[in-house]
Amino acid sequence: MATAEIECDIFTCPICLEKLNSPKSLPCSHSFCEVCIGEFILSTERRAGHKLSIYPCPVCREVVTPTNPGDETSQLASSLSKNVTISAQMDRSESTKQECHICKRQNIHNVATHWCRDCSEAFCDDCLRHHNLMKISADHKVVKIEDISKCASGGESDFCLISYKCLVHTSKILEAFCFDHQELCCVLCLTLQHRKCENIQAIEEMTDLNTDGIESFQSKLKEVKGQVKKKVEEIKHKHETLESYFEDIELAAKTSAASIKERIDVLLSSFLVELSITGDKHKSVSKGKLKTAENLLSSIVSLMNITKSVQDYGSLNQMFIHLNKSKYELKSKIEATNKILDAESVEEAIFALNEGLQQIEEEDMFGEVEVYYNGPIKVNYNVPIDLSELLNANPLDTGSIKNIKLRHKKTMNFAFTVHAICTMDNIILVGGGQVLDIITDTFGNLSAVDCVTGACVANTTHEYTVISLSCESPTIFVLNRMTISTFKLQEGVFKLHQKIYFVDTSTGGFCLFDEFLYCITDNKLQKKNIKKTELQECFDISTNDSKENGLAADIKNRRLLYTSDTSEIVATTIDGTEVFRYKDAHMKNIVSVAVSSQGCIIACDQTSKLHVISEDGKQGKTLLDKFDKIKEPQDICFDKSGTILYVCGDQFVEKYEVLY
Repeated sequence: MATAEIECDIFTCPICLEKLNSPKSLPCSHSFCEVCIGEFILSTERRAGHKLSIYPCPVCREVVTPTNPGDETSQLASSLSKNVTISAQMDRSESTKQECHICKRQNIHNVATHWCRDCSEAFCDDCLRHHNLMKISADHKVVKIEDISKCASGGESDFCLISYKCLVHTSKILEAFCFDHQELCCVLCLTLQHRKCENIQAIEEMTDLNTDGIESFQSKLKEVKGQVKKKVEEIKHKHETLESYFEDIELAAKTSAASIKERIDVLLSSFLVELSITGDKHKSVSKGKLKTAENLLSSIVSLMNITKSVQDYGSLNQMFIHLNKSKYELKSKIEATNKILDAESVEEAIFALNEGLQQIEEEDMFGEVEVYYNGPIKVNYNVPIDLSELLNANPLDTGSIKNIKLRHKKTMNFAFTVHAICTMDNIILVGGGQVLDIITDTFGNLSAVDCVTGACVANTTHEYTVISLSCESPTIFVLNRMTISTFKLQEGVFKLHQKIYFVDTSTGGFCLFDEFLYCITDNKLQKKNIKKTELQECFDISTNDSKENGLAADIKNRRLLYTSDTSEIVATTIDGTEVFRYKDAHMKNIVSVAVSSQGCIIACDQTSKLHVISEDGKQGKTLLDKFDKIKEPQDICFDKSGTILYVCGDQFVEKYEVLY
């Protein structure tokens, strides 16, 4: 047994833990599958970020130097020496005769000569004799193992490969055919499922069988084989193309990185030259001031020495002349010095990184790999097979929206639960609220965030949780369950612009269109002129104001879109004429809808999915199945360009680029 375990170990690849396939040996004598060691070398090079001149053994970590260092990394594995000894031992092991299962259970090693298809066990001659003497197994199908080996190795065809076991009752053999159900049956099948069938015949009693069926099946197999073979070639070509895609991506990434590095080096060199010029200029001014001050100090010291000498040895006349003359000279030198010292000078110099380079420092990834999927490949036996059509099918490619995709750009975190979001110029307005105690008390939050940097530029609190937001620069409209407030953002501060307008009932959706605020109340759409206080009823809608609804203005097509109580997206004209209703099985509990300046309609549901709908409401597809951080989405909005989509929920705002 110990020998068998050792043999198993030497035949096992240490990387994939499967039987060695095309074993290759390293100088340290450890052997691996050619594919496995090749993948290991490639992954080691990717982690290193440069072409490898050496690599470690995956087992003992001994350093390996390629015999042909100039080869491509993908060729290093194939250039390794083949382990001929292991291959020979594996061949001998595979040619070892099958052992008798009955003897093996008794720790006796005898070569098996026959195989029972009903028992799925191998028997030596002695055990086979006992097997055939038992009543329960006397009629089992037994074949010679050498015949099975001959068939499996591609020799002359034999009936030994045909299994007569029932697929449902594996202990029984197939004995009859039910023409009513077109099924093969065993005794139990006849008893349990085909008791009432009238057209059943024992297989052994069928005398009118012919070869037409098998010939037709062979013809069908030949046809399918040709189509599948063609499809294999196409898939192989697609695989090779896929490899080239990723090689091109790697090359493009490295080229971009080299270009960025080169550009940064040029910018650094230019900056250092400018730094040297600017530094020399200001240091020269500073040095001139220092020299002037030192000269004045030297003059004062010299004047003190002369004054001392005149005092000790001079006459009164000399002292009088020296005193008055020295006062004038000292005053002149101080004034001249002050003129130089009063000149503007640098107090402090600091380094300010370029904003674009600062953004590079803050990025958490170099780029993204975008992959686009085609439809599943299916082979349908019952219909004419057109694999090329099935292979290229993509259920998401629907008309004008087929090319729309999303790419995640950034996730922003907030200290409060975010319920509403809208954009104004280069500012993202974010509204929500916090629970103060465990029962009812809440207060609202309103923040303004820079679209580019994500930095908060203004923040204020509100009496109630902010449910929805809309704006028409510079005025911001804030909605909670019962009130509408207007603010203006001035010099980084939210200022209450007008008094609070009270809404009669609870309010759902909320949007601004043509100087009117539209909101959903009591299953009706109402509007209010932003310059007046009263609400004006528009028309009835099929929605439920007991929950938060989506309501958006389609500026391009001059219409309104709202979410119905049956998870539909409904488009209407301003006067209430219905344009379309859209719904599909993938949209569950729509909470918000947004329309871009290009007319792109995006809907968000409570299952954290984003859906896009065509302008005519006839087509749609799911854009996103899962957000980056958000678990319970609340609101979505586009920026002015229509190329950026913001999604809010929980304590996050996620930014997505819309690719048309």
